Amino acid sequence: MDVPLLTADDNLQRTLSVICENTLAQMPQTPNSMARLVERQITARLAAGTAQQDAIAAELGMSARTLARRLTKEGTRFAAVVANLRKALARDYLLNSTLPLTEIAYLLGYSDASTFSTAFRRWYGQPPSDFRERPATEAPMS
Repeated sequence: MDVPLLTADDNLQRTLSVICENTLAQMPQTPNSMARLVERQITARLAAGTAQQDAIAAELGMSARTLARRLTKEGTRFAAVVANLRKALARDYLLNSTLPLTEIAYLLGYSDASTFSTAFRRWYGQPPSDFRERPATEAPMS
């Protein structure tokens, strides 16, 4: 952990952090809701593939079952929080960066660009490459 990553890109990390924070700020949950806390944990873990309910529950100091109950009380589920966050981040990455689709897929925790493209078509009804080519004023918000 103490060895520096030779391929680290501080500018990219700052850009992506801003996009993530802006996306989270636009999400409808209240700032201290359980869903918002879970979103922040998911955002930090998506690219590493460790955005699992058990790991996030442990990070928040509770069991996975307690986390599920608290999310249910707010009218959502862990899988829905992950899906909504991926959808919002995908939109923002496509509109606010020039990252290749494979990189966006990786950042969102997908194993490959094909899986990401399938999910994106389900969300927005078009491939991510077509979505990116449209001006931001024409891009659907949800």
